[in-house]
Amino acid sequence: MVEEIIEKIAEETELDKEEVKEKVDEKSEEFSGLVSEEGAAHLVAREHGVTVDKDVNKELKVENIVPGMNRLNIKAKVADISEINTFERDEGEEGQVQNMVLGDDTGTVRMTLWDEQTKVAKKVDEGDVIQISNAYSKEDNQGRAEIRIGDDTQIKRVEEDDIGEIKQKSSGGSGNYKEAKIDEVIDTNAYYSVTGEVIDIYGENPFYQVCPDCGETLKKDNDYKCGEHGEVEPEYRIALTAVIDDGLGSLRCVFFQDRAKKLLDAEGVEFKGNSRKLQDHAEKALGKRVRVKGRTQENDYIGNVELIVNEMRKLDLDNEIESKLGELQNV
Repeated sequence: MVEEIIEKIAEETELDKEEVKEKVDEKSEEFSGLVSEEGAAHLVAREHGVTVDKDVNKELKVENIVPGMNRLNIKAKVADISEINTFERDEGEEGQVQNMVLGDDTGTVRMTLWDEQTKVAKKVDEGDVIQISNAYSKEDNQGRAEIRIGDDTQIKRVEEDDIGEIKQKSSGGSGNYKEAKIDEVIDTNAYYSVTGEVIDIYGENPFYQVCPDCGETLKKDNDYKCGEHGEVEPEYRIALTAVIDDGLGSLRCVFFQDRAKKLLDAEGVEFKGNSRKLQDHAEKALGKRVRVKGRTQENDYIGNVELIVNEMRKLDLDNEIESKLGELQNV
């Protein structure tokens, strides 16, 4: 990953690779081992205005789907198809909603179909393998990701069955976080607690829009039209990616909504899609020491493990040192 960051800096600046490597080494020395080589590379990239995130449209595994994704591609097996639920909207019009459960060898995810979209469920059977392109995801009322489809979404049934046995998600596990150094965070779909310093925050495009009534993710190209509630005034949600470093390694961490605001010391702030305002808070959050707990997944865009944050706490370094000294004195 360090080599990829160095190459990207060289591509987007007037520096050659050797010059970039020297700057990374200098940054590592400057922090006296408090950040890893990858963390130093992130810092050099940031100083030169280079974003190291990759924008690649790849096919995802189910376990890697999180709320707020766009251009989502997935191949999965149909595990369950619910009955159509018919309801009456506030305007008196009749609406329909139907759920499909999709799965692969990493887990299952729900896909919700509204009104005309329910025709999709009529064309497939349980056990079929389908390929979905250009879908998106939203957060359901239990904080989990679910797939939604739009006008540009393509769904087709495929003959090859290379999905394997569907892995059913377990209901437990999130209460048992393993305390670890960042370089020990190697397993996916595992629960970790790590401590480190915030060395980078990607704040260029941290917002996604949802329906204020049901939370459905909205896309601007359809005039913010919700499948259930029609044209609405969108509500902005935050999906913020930060890099945390503990001197042994760097870890991408994804903070949604309340956790993102807590990271930014902005619990009472309404950003309303203002990226500049959020970036101002993000710059002040750099260098803070935090302890985060969450579930790991492999980020298919960059091929690395990242942490979806469930809990976070800001740490006071002086108090932390005093606590450690106290522990040593009691040994």
